[in-house]
Amino acid sequence: MVDRHLDPGFGRDGLSGLLNPSRAVRARDVSRPGPADRAAAEAALPRLLARAAGRRVQSSPSP
Repeated sequence: MVDRHLDPGFGRDGLSGLLNPSRAVRARDVSRPGPADRAAAEAALPRLLARAAGRRVQSSPSP
């Protein structure tokens, strides 16, 4: 039996035609955290560490 592909752009895995180097680079760039993401993570870190240690930290009121 001959293995026929309906779309020559796709390989046996079904992803060969979907992923190329430019799409991979774009996905990498889009998924990197920005300065706002890093600041939010740094602000949450003390609360998370205190919670992991079994302590509670009073959160500061929102302005």
